[in-house]
Amino acid sequence: MLSIEFLYKNFIYSVYQYKFGYLSMKYFNFLRKSERFKREEILSCQLSKLKRLMEYVYINIPFYRESMKRNKVYPENINSLDDIRRLPIITKDEIRKNYSKIINKKISRFKIRKGHTGGSTGIPLQYVRDIYTLAMADAIILRGRYWAGYRLGMPSAFLKTVGRPTFKGKIRERLINFHSFPAFSSEKELLKILDHLLKIKPFFLESYATNLFRVASLCYKNKIKLSIPVVFSTGEKLLPHQRELIEFQFNAEVFDYYGCNETGVIAFECKEHHTMHVADEHILLEVVDEYNQPVINQPGNIILTDLDNYAMPFIRYQVGDTGILSDRICECGRELTVLDSVEGRTGDMLITSDGNILPPIIINTTFRNLRGIERYQVIQKKVGYIILRIQKNELFDPSELKQMLFKLKNLLGYDTEIYVKEEQYIEPTRRGKFRTVISEIKSH
Repeated sequence: MLSIEFLYKNFIYSVYQYKFGYLSMKYFNFLRKSERFKREEILSCQLSKLKRLMEYVYINIPFYRESMKRNKVYPENINSLDDIRRLPIITKDEIRKNYSKIINKKISRFKIRKGHTGGSTGIPLQYVRDIYTLAMADAIILRGRYWAGYRLGMPSAFLKTVGRPTFKGKIRERLINFHSFPAFSSEKELLKILDHLLKIKPFFLESYATNLFRVASLCYKNKIKLSIPVVFSTGEKLLPHQRELIEFQFNAEVFDYYGCNETGVIAFECKEHHTMHVADEHILLEVVDEYNQPVINQPGNIILTDLDNYAMPFIRYQVGDTGILSDRICECGRELTVLDSVEGRTGDMLITSDGNILPPIIINTTFRNLRGIERYQVIQKKVGYIILRIQKNELFDPSELKQMLFKLKNLLGYDTEIYVKEEQYIEPTRRGKFRTVISEIKSH
């Protein structure tokens, strides 16, 4: 007798992801094997894909062909992953300016999907992804969910911040036992959603960290205790106090994962927790310092190369986030690259009064155990001037705020002027993400 999972893998999933579901399953089956590859095999797989990509872009993508010629980097010279560093890092602005020279005009419009970034710090970036990179990203998400114990067909719930499924979309979701709810809802509507969750009994709940924390706080306030085995947090930094409340209120094991619109999923947390595995089969991830030199075990700018997208290749792309790459092997035994931490945007680095750069990780770590301040936001208008927005809760104590100000001055300089602004509610970005640190200084 055929198992339910077999039916989902071989038939139902291909209907759900009707454009590339068969590819997703093919990649997923490969990923379940490759996650146990030795490090040498993983690097060999990456190099093989990188060589193929560089050969293709040299022939078909004018922007990269010109860049490769200018820097004397030719496809036949790519003999190691380090050779990619001979090409310059590209930014969102460069991609916008050279959009027509980066887009692959040879790929059928039926095999691509257009999209754009949130544009929370400026103009949204338009991008194109082909079905191969879409299928790979889809398979990586599925692999990450399998790490947490999920299996295809299990009931699952999502709090969506952007868009709502169409009638056709709802039918597709039901096929695979997915249930979507709007995250931006009033307390009254959220309580109704919680009733639905009690009936559905989802194996996992997924949303942005801010949304999950808001729902967990509402449950705490109304003495509602859910039992959801797994919670997936994505889209923004999951802070320790948020994880703690979500785990307690949902009686859940919490998993974090990191991705971006341009390339899809980048890294996923395993059952060892608190670090993530980079999807090396799909992404070549570098972390570099302010001089664009590679760094390990210290914060730096995240640079991405999508090894699967031939419709609009992203090669050495500065995504705008900072993170810490580790050189250790995870206790789970997988030898995929370990990403210890992902922090805020590079544009949201703070500048101290003596000219040093302070990454958001320092702020997040310093204030991770606040009790009476529900949410805070540090906005740097200029060097020496900070606006601190705070959203208080019933445990607020003025001494905690006093300590916060002292620590901020200690980090930024004792001559730093800090204006405290109390808020009823500190709003997320248009896409529902929350930024604890915002720099309004145009350039560092």
